[in-house]
Amino acid sequence: MLRPPATDHFPIATYVDLPQERIVPKVSYNFRAVDWEDFQENLAVRLLEIPPPQPLTTRQQFQQVAEDLTAVIQDTICTRVPENKPCPFLK
Repeated sequence: MLRPPATDHFPIATYVDLPQERIVPKVSYNFRAVDWEDFQENLAVRLLEIPPPQPLTTRQQFQQVAEDLTAVIQDTICTRVPENKPCPFLK
């Protein structure tokens, strides 16, 4: 038996085994390492794929133009900006 000397109580050992979910780090981009000339050239080509600027008269037109522009910029970032390597010490 595990009984400490000169005491009248027994130690209680508790083991807790809880599974912990691993956090997947978000993708972050290293904008310091971008070849900006290549980025601008690619963005200019991609901007030609969406309709040219025109007066917007409805909320739906505005939303569509905003979505198209955002998609082009995000896609250019994904293809032309290098990703940062996640830090292994993140909590």
